Amino acid sequence: MGYSGYICKADEDTIIKHPRYLPDNEPYNEVYRDMISTEKQTYERLGNHKGIIPFLGVHDQSTGAIKLA
Repeated sequence: MGYSGYICKADEDTIIKHPRYLPDNEPYNEVYRDMISTEKQTYERLGNHKGIIPFLGVHDQSTGAIKLA
């Protein structure tokens, strides 16, 4: 678990980063979704580079979860 989300192993080569979720606290949940969205945009702008974890796309459009290598 990180500040903005939960990291789960999907398989041997992939993780999924889900935004944090606090029951009955939509303002904070929106902040966490925005943080993951900003991270996604950063990966998209930087592109592929050997010093950056590969971004593999959006895992779940409804939550904003992202896939990373």
